[in-house]
Amino acid sequence: MPPRKDDKEKSKLTGHRSGCPIRRGLSILALIFILAYVQPVRGHEVSLLGGVIWNTNGYDETEAIQFEYRDSLYKNFAWSVSYLNEGHFSDHHRDGAAFQFWTRTKPFNGRFFLEGGVGPYFYFDTTDRSSATHYSNRHGWGGMVSAALGYYLSDHFFIQARTNWIAAYGSIDTISVFAGAGIDFESRPFEGLQKESSERNSLSLLMGIMDANNTDAKKATAWELEYRRRFGNHVEASAAYLDEGDNDLFHREGLALQVWAVNHFFEERLTLGLGLGPYLARNRYADLLTGKEGTVFAGILSVTADYRFTPGWSVRLIWHRVLTDYDRDTDVLIIGPSFHF
Repeated sequence: MPPRKDDKEKSKLTGHRSGCPIRRGLSILALIFILAYVQPVRGHEVSLLGGVIWNTNGYDETEAIQFEYRDSLYKNFAWSVSYLNEGHFSDHHRDGAAFQFWTRTKPFNGRFFLEGGVGPYFYFDTTDRSSATHYSNRHGWGGMVSAALGYYLSDHFFIQARTNWIAAYGSIDTISVFAGAGIDFESRPFEGLQKESSERNSLSLLMGIMDANNTDAKKATAWELEYRRRFGNHVEASAAYLDEGDNDLFHREGLALQVWAVNHFFEERLTLGLGLGPYLARNRYADLLTGKEGTVFAGILSVTADYRFTPGWSVRLIWHRVLTDYDRDTDVLIIGPSFHF
């Protein structure tokens, strides 16, 4: 019997979870371990999935999309980092980043595979108006359990169906069903840059758009000047001046310092990375919705892809998520040339 309306309202107010999705998801994960002998996990995988997601608190549904990068850990295990956009529910527009550990089985001893993953989920939730002037951008933690059934079309391409079970503290719980495809490719050591210290640095000029995480503001033109330095094979650090642009409600700019975890593919041409760090910024004028002015101290979480056409030049793409404590989160998508020296 579905829950009564007053029970659902109480659940929203108290954060109580009845029939927690994580508990049900862990049962599925345990079953995957038991079903068959665990096979070695493949190397480096990138997947794109889309489907339907349900809010278990309000029982409404919407469309969702997930992008995932996965790397083998040890024999039967792997880890992944993914971006999940959970779509537009009636009172929530939530997305977030998930970090999971995986194991895989081949119950049919062929190209089919069955796998399960579990890990933390850091979410960004734009809720309905918390006052007469602006929306609320909430951040928080939860857990995500996943199960997938897939099939390898060839040695490098596969398709899969997946379900995610998310329980989030202070927000809604969701269940999703996805279908999508992926590619498995090998990474190569970036030995060329290790030997040539003159190529450990890069300077990038990037331009694109800024989108504020509410429905009141229009997009704005953003740009960034970034200096980046390599430290070893998989670590980089950057210092950047970011101008998020003016959307007629606010104009924010400042200094972003980040540490990046990176990996390299296709004979050193492609680099993928995940960055995190502080963002010291200022508003050029008082925010017309939040009233915020002057100095802003925020966090910045980013994903980058860099493709080299020559040893000295590449094209870099960066997606920034600016995380604030005054309901003014933004997405910044920028692209431009990079000079390596």
